[in-house]
Amino acid sequence: MRKTEWRTVSRGFPQGSGLSPLLFNIFVRKLPNLCSSCTFQFADDTTLAEANPTLSAVADNLTSYYAIKELCDSHDLKINPEKTQMTIFKKPTKSIPEDFPLTLDNCTIKPQNTVKLLGVTVDYRLTFGPHYINAGKLVMKS
Repeated sequence: MRKTEWRTVSRGFPQGSGLSPLLFNIFVRKLPNLCSSCTFQFADDTTLAEANPTLSAVADNLTSYYAIKELCDSHDLKINPEKTQMTIFKKPTKSIPEDFPLTLDNCTIKPQNTVKLLGVTVDYRLTFGPHYINAGKLVMKS
């Protein structure tokens, strides 16, 4: 039997190993307590949800992002602002100003008509039409 030599590791853990998800979840277990918004986590995806009739209240409550960022920074975890998405679920008769961006770390996030959440395409009216269309395209490619 051959033994592997010990190596000094300053931080981190190999991605794809069996312990990676467990260690990641230990690192971020306090995250929901830092947020004023509802927080949903699955593996390394985190979703903040806020419900309020006024957009300014929604924007104010979603600023708990900075508490999340502080926690992640303290554990050497990186948030990718380019992967951050936002959608606003609304009634078809309600209009939302086009200029309702959220700015996080110099990255402007604008509401999108559709977002992908854990592989499901969700639209702002919750019709799931875009998801069915995307799922049909995947089936046809196979």
